[in-house]
Amino acid sequence: MPHHCKSHAESTNHGDSLCNSETEDWLKKGNACHKAGIYSEAVNWYRKAAEQGNLEAQHLLGLCYLCGQGLPNDDLIALHWINKAARRGDGNSLCFMGACFASGWPDLIQKDFAEAYKFFTHAHAHGEKISLEWLESLHTWASPQELEEGARRAREYRISSDKAKITLGF
Repeated sequence: MPHHCKSHAESTNHGDSLCNSETEDWLKKGNACHKAGIYSEAVNWYRKAAEQGNLEAQHLLGLCYLCGQGLPNDDLIALHWINKAARRGDGNSLCFMGACFASGWPDLIQKDFAEAYKFFTHAHAHGEKISLEWLESLHTWASPQELEEGARRAREYRISSDKAKITLGF
């Protein structure tokens, strides 16, 4: 099981300031259920908060789908929720999407260093410190052309824009 599937409820703290205290309560209940191993109940709480726009809940619901915790594994739905939070500026989700494109995982994502660079650049701008390490690694892995293309994509990518979408290759 990938490391992010083991204790993801404890690994993030990126609530959305636009969300009200009710969605924050739902998120806390989801985290408590997840920590207790009651994954299906955690999913119910995460979904309620995610549907109301809570970024952390969107990310965590995506991870539940990715890891098959509380519901069947579904990489496409997982990436939908995580990318939704990324498009609204959640640094953890931006970094996660970058890691997906850097590694070509899950299988429905084609490895794309330029796309990874775009996501890591925005994750760094949103306070994700680990994204800087990823960006440094990309300078080792990617060609100069891929880095240049990634920088171009990063300039064009707009957080909270309906035009900011990823291409999953299908």
